[in-house]
Amino acid sequence: MRILVHIQWPVKAWSIPETHATALYTQFPDVEFVRAHNNEAAEWLIEDVDAAFTPRLTPEMVARAPQLRWVHSPAAAVEGLLPLAALDAQNVLVTNSKGIQAVPIAEHVIGGILVLSRKFHRTLDAQRERKWIQNELVTDWPWLLQGQRMTIVGLGTIGTEIAKRANAFGIHVTGVR
Repeated sequence: MRILVHIQWPVKAWSIPETHATALYTQFPDVEFVRAHNNEAAEWLIEDVDAAFTPRLTPEMVARAPQLRWVHSPAAAVEGLLPLAALDAQNVLVTNSKGIQAVPIAEHVIGGILVLSRKFHRTLDAQRERKWIQNELVTDWPWLLQGQRMTIVGLGTIGTEIAKRANAFGIHVTGVR
């Protein structure tokens, strides 16, 4: 089996680190991995692979890949990134990484809630200005998360992870699908 690994984005967090790619080669020695470090390389490497680990393809790339049988996207969403009709026409299995961003996004949301509820942005500004603003910070109580209410609209993988973390802070969570 020959697999194209093409996960290169301008944002490093969305790219596969070389160490991870190397781990694939080590864990699966019977598989031939070909690594595309840019879109141009992916366009010609796709021609003789059985599978592709990539977040995006063009219909033209799919047309040039008669052996392609499986595409896995590292993203949760594939609409608009993968040519689903072209892949379906060639009977290519498409899988995604549903839920992969749930924990990081949930932690980011809870971090944002803490920043706003504890007014960290104001305390950092005051610290830079060498001001003592303790009395100003407690004017709009309650700032405790415990006992507060949260409604989450959309209880998929991300919403569920947010609910778990909010619940750990004692927030009463209502979820709406």
